[in-house]
Parts: sequence; structure tokens; C-alpha cells
Amino acid sequence: MSGNYILTTGALMLLGFFILTNNTVITRNALLEQETSYSLTAIALAQSLIEEVKMKSFDEATISTAISSTALLTSPVLLGTDGGFEVFRSPDTETGGIFRSTTIYDDVDDYNNYRRTVSTPTAGNFTVSSTVTYVDINNPSSVSAAQTWAKKITVTVTNTFMPDFVSLEYVFAY
Repeated sequence: MSGNYILTTGALMLLGFFILTNNTVITRNALLEQETSYSLTAIALAQSLIEEVKMKSFDEATISTAISSTALLTSPVLLGTDGGFEVFRSPDTETGGIFRSTTIYDDVDDYNNYRRTVSTPTAGNFTVSSTVTYVDINNPSSVSAAQTWAKKITVTVTNTFMPDFVSLEYVFAY
């Protein structure tokens, strides 16, 4: 009888170990699936903002006319909204499916220090923010302290459920 008891106890311990291991793997996979889903949503939101900015003029000075000198472009210290009509309370939120920036901003650098909140049904709120800088057209990773024919937007997306942030960059050339 004692032999059967030892075999039964051993089998139950082995079964418990396999169940615990299986539950751990399932939990890790579910967590990884959620994080992947949040990351894909963040990438889509960043890409969406970049696509929105692509529809705008390169600079306030190029909205209605072509220019031939970088000196006519917005000064690097003035990158951002032009004041007045382009200023609204941050963060930008959707109203009727439209963000205010879509209709109010008219050039790329209006999105410097921009922030929006996007609500999703499954992952809560995502914060989408962007910065715009002048860059060397031959080396877009090099920020320029003077006006150039290239501007780079860096879009960063965060969410409380993501362990890290997502960041995408795009360079606009005039």
C-alpha cells in the first residue's frame, strides 16, 4: 500500500508542477499579446499624426508662396503655433471624431510641443506628443540651430499599460 501511496503522491506533485508551469506560460503569453496590441495601437497613432502633418505646408512662409532663402523660414526658437487662432488648450482631444489641430494648424512646425489624448475602448488613453526641429538635410539625425530646408518631427506615444514608449520620426524637405 505504501508503494501506491508514494506513486500517487509523486504523480500528483508532477501534475501540480505541470499545471503551474502551464498557467505561467499562458499568463506570459496573454501579457505579451496585450503589450503587442498596445504597441501596435501606439504605432498606428504615431503614424496617423505624421500623416496629418504631411498634409500641411512646410513653413508659415511657404503657405502661399515659394521661397528661395532659408532666412525667410520660421526661426528655430519660434517653432510652434503662430498664436491667436492656432492656440487652444492642450492636450488636444477629439470632438466629433476630429482633432482641432487637423483644421487649425497650417504648417509643419505648428506641431512643435503638440500633445493630444486619444481614448481607446480597450487600453484607455494614449498620449501622443510631438516635437519639430530643423535638421541637416544630409544628416537628419543632426539638429540644426539655424533654418534649413529640412524639418524633423518626432512623435512619441505613451500609455499606462505599455512598459515603454513608442517613438517615430519623419523628415520633411522643402
